[in-house]
Amino acid sequence: MTKPNHNPHTDHFHVDLSWEGALQPSPLFAGGVPGFGAGAVAAPVGQTRSPSNPAATPVPATGIKHRPVEFVRLFGPYAKASEAKTGVPGLVTLAQAAVESGWGARAAGNNFFGIKARASDAPDTRQLWRTREVLSRPDIRSFPEVISVTLRADGRYTYVVKDWFRVFASPELAFVSHGALLRRNKRYAKAFQYQKDPYSFMAEVAKAGYATDPNYAKVVQSVMRRLEQSGWN
Repeated sequence: MTKPNHNPHTDHFHVDLSWEGALQPSPLFAGGVPGFGAGAVAAPVGQTRSPSNPAATPVPATGIKHRPVEFVRLFGPYAKASEAKTGVPGLVTLAQAAVESGWGARAAGNNFFGIKARASDAPDTRQLWRTREVLSRPDIRSFPEVISVTLRADGRYTYVVKDWFRVFASPELAFVSHGALLRRNKRYAKAFQYQKDPYSFMAEVAKAGYATDPNYAKVVQSVMRRLEQSGWN
């Protein structure tokens, strides 16, 4: 973690709330999230495009926590469009989007996957978010701002920081960019042997180091089952 990168979780893991909060939709985040970046969740940027699927619904607003049924309806077409372009199973993409964004509540700038930006990127393509990182050392200072560092029971450290994240012109671009990251990164090559088996695909992505949380695969797979129960097909 000496330099920011564009990969979502190649050597770290970040969340804004608990996994329970991500898994259990509630009205708590019907609006902006206080303390998220400079304040409430920013308005989405340039939402003018619709997914490649001609039957897709209009581009939805972000910054709202959706119920699973709504999440499938609103964002499922983008996951399917990404699958057609990148080969990443749509169910995996949609579940990761739900987990990483808190069912859409934390998707400012259409960034559903916590994809990082560089400080040197153009101002209109990056945004500063408050987030959490789990790292192995207490002395890392490569973030724009380190708010706190706390020792964990497992010997690692929880950082509360502000860092740069990507801004996307539309949800479709965010979903395809996520798929492209997995497709072009060699560490995830084995996962693509399981394109017809989304659950095994997700297990291989986690094994390859997508997140440092040892329960990440189980969390995402749990959301995958919930999405299937909520109308994904």
